[in-house]
Amino acid sequence: MAAFSEDPPKYAALHWDGKMLRDVLGSDPGTTSETLAVLVSGPPAYPEGKLLGVPLIDSSTGTAQAEASMDLLEAWGLTGVITALVFDTTASNSGVHRGAAKLLEQQLDRKVFYLACRHHILEVLVGTVWENLFGKVKSPENPWFKHFKDVWTDLTTDNPTTLSIRQNG
Repeated sequence: MAAFSEDPPKYAALHWDGKMLRDVLGSDPGTTSETLAVLVSGPPAYPEGKLLGVPLIDSSTGTAQAEASMDLLEAWGLTGVITALVFDTTASNSGVHRGAAKLLEQQLDRKVFYLACRHHILEVLVGTVWENLFGKVKSPENPWFKHFKDVWTDLTTDNPTTLSIRQNG
């Protein structure tokens, strides 16, 4: 901790992501707990990131995630170098009033860049295209996407072709 704290990046991005994980080391193995991985990245020494901690949090709310992230930033002395926030696009992160990004920006008391995860943005885009072509899916998971995922390794990839969708009429 000392080496990183003595020579932190001049400008850094704060990354965080919460996950429910099974407790394999604690007093009650097999139970699940909400955990939050928090790291910073910034040149020159840490372009790929430095893990600050993986605290257990009471819930996956924006408030809980922002508090845990800020606690780690303060412990590492990094509140002054954060210029960007990197997060997935769940409501708990990106909500305009109680999202973790908004709360962190308020606690940092300055404007920062919001770098929403492109993976999740593409999920929204693909979902919207699907809905426009084939209608709204009523289940939480699209059965066609699940099937596609299940057979992915069996697909032939040596001669790709483009799917043409034509309207009848």
